[in-house]
Amino acid sequence: MASNSHSLVLGCATHLPASHFLPFLTSLRGNGYQGRVCLFVSALSDSCRRTLLQWTDELVDVEETLGSARPCGALLGALRAVRNTRRVRRVYPSVFRFATAVMAAQGRQRRDLELPLEGLQALRFGLYLDYIRLRCSDADLVLLSDIRDVLFQRDPFDGVRPGLHLYLEPERVIIGSDPFNSRWIRNLYGRRTVAALADKIVSCSGTVLGSARDIKRYLSAMSHEIGRHSRPMGSHDQGVHNYLLYTGQLEPAEIHQNGISDVLTMGLERNIRTDTDGTVLNNDGSIPGIVHQYDRHPELREALHAKWLPCEPTATPLKP
Repeated sequence: MASNSHSLVLGCATHLPASHFLPFLTSLRGNGYQGRVCLFVSALSDSCRRTLLQWTDELVDVEETLGSARPCGALLGALRAVRNTRRVRRVYPSVFRFATAVMAAQGRQRRDLELPLEGLQALRFGLYLDYIRLRCSDADLVLLSDIRDVLFQRDPFDGVRPGLHLYLEPERVIIGSDPFNSRWIRNLYGRRTVAALADKIVSCSGTVLGSARDIKRYLSAMSHEIGRHSRPMGSHDQGVHNYLLYTGQLEPAEIHQNGISDVLTMGLERNIRTDTDGTVLNNDGSIPGIVHQYDRHPELREALHAKWLPCEPTATPLKP
């Protein structure tokens, strides 16, 4: 199976200049991807948006889509101060919950605080679901992907079977000992859940791929579970992702081991393999179609950017 005109790639771009996102887009188009690309954007400059539009089919402005009424500056300022002050930041979730309760009494939603304070990371699942349902109902294959630290080495749908595909991090990255993933799950579900999942290999929520039906099922489960929590979510979405996976709520799903699959998550990989032309290799010598977190390895990042980052931001795009 390979991409076609009904294939869809979804991602988010916020706060950074276009150069941080172009390697994702140029390598995607340059490796023969034939489908659509849509990015949800927030807090980007006009010049960045113009550049990204050359390489995508659509940019969706999140503020316009959500129709969020921005909270008053004093409230946002107070919440940011609590979050960023070392001795009081532990009460930030409680203060956030109180603020959302006050806003709810005024007919406002938690997302009106989540977006300016925590960004799109947890909100994206509901946005993606609505987009596929309402604006891309003919999609057949879908990739949900981080974009700042992802590159492609071939069409991401080449050889992919129907279903939901989830990707693990290296085998030594387990929930019980990883400080980030254990904290996210503990904050959401408590210490007993961390203990129950302690020996599970972390699955990365940054790349999820599959048929549109299965992706909608995944997005529905994620957005529903995220919506049950009143705390600020931010990067806690990966805690939700792993909780749902290991409590059986994402079945059926095909779970892929890192280093031998189509997605290589490289952030905590110690041994980076490449062939003579610089192509990144899996541990078994195969070529992953998607490399994630390559930027954690400076020499590799420089080599890949030299190949895929245009010398000029307005270089001719490779849209089909």
